[in-house]
Amino acid sequence: AKIPAAVSIRTSPPESSNARFQRPSAAITRRGGAPALINKRMYLTVTVARRNQRWAMDSQEIPVRVLAPRETEPRKYWQTTAIDEATRMVMATVITKDRPNSADVAACIATGIRGGNAPDGTFVGGVPDQIVWDNAREFLADQITEMALALAFTGTAVTPWAPYEKGKIEAWHKTIQSEFYGKLPGNSHGPRSFANREMWRPEHGNYLTGDLMTVHALLWCERYNVQRPHGSLMGRTPLEQWKSDPWKLTRRDGRLFARGPEAFLGYLGRDR
Repeated sequence: AKIPAAVSIRTSPPESSNARFQRPSAAITRRGGAPALINKRMYLTVTVARRNQRWAMDSQEIPVRVLAPRETEPRKYWQTTAIDEATRMVMATVITKDRPNSADVAACIATGIRGGNAPDGTFVGGVPDQIVWDNAREFLADQITEMALALAFTGTAVTPWAPYEKGKIEAWHKTIQSEFYGKLPGNSHGPRSFANREMWRPEHGNYLTGDLMTVHALLWCERYNVQRPHGSLMGRTPLEQWKSDPWKLTRRDGRLFARGPEAFLGYLGRDR
C-alpha cells in the first residue's frame, strides 16, 4: 500500500528524542550508576511471619587483616552466614581463609539445618521453607541446587543490584562490622592518617591470627543470638523471639546429607 506523504517512518527514534523512549531506570543508571538505581527503586516490604519461613544468606570479606597458619603476609578471611529473618537468629556461620565455594555454602546450610541446642537447651535449627541469596557462583552451583531439592526448601536468587531483597543479612553484616570487626587491630575500614595510612594497622607485624579472630567471631555470634536485644524484635533477643514462636520445626539429621567422601558432610567435620 502507498504510504501517505504526511506519515514519517523511522526504524529508531532520533538521538534528540531518545530520552523520551528510555525507561526511567535506564536514565537513572546512566547518570548515577547502580547506587542511583537502587535509591530510586520502589519495592515492597517482605513480612516473614514465623521462624524457618525464610532464611537469608550472604558472604562478606571480613575487613580485618590477620595471619593465617604458616603464612607470613596478612590476609582477609571470608564469612558466610545464614540468618532466620523472622527471629534474626544466626542459624550458622562459616569462616574461611579464601572466598567461599559451594562446599562452604553447603556446610553453612547443613550446619543450620542440623542445628543444635542453645545454652538453655532450646533447639535451634530445622529445614527452612526458603533461603534467599545473591547471584554469586557459590550459591548457584549444582551442589546447592541438589541440596535444596533433596531437603525440599526453595533457593531464591535475588534480583541483581537489589541488596534490599535480602536486607536483613545485609544489615547484620553492618552490625557485626561496627560492633565487632571495627574494633579489632588490622581493621581495613578504620580511620586513616593524612598520609592515607591505616591507623589500625598493627606495628611490627603484630597481627591477630586467623584462628583467634575466628574464635572470637563465633563467640560474638553466640552472644548476638542469646544476649543482644534487637530493636526490630521489641527489645527481645533472637533466642527469646525463637522460643516464643510455636511453629513446629522440620528436623533433619546431618548424616542424611552425605553424597560420598567429597560431600559436604565430611566438610562439616573439619575444625574451622
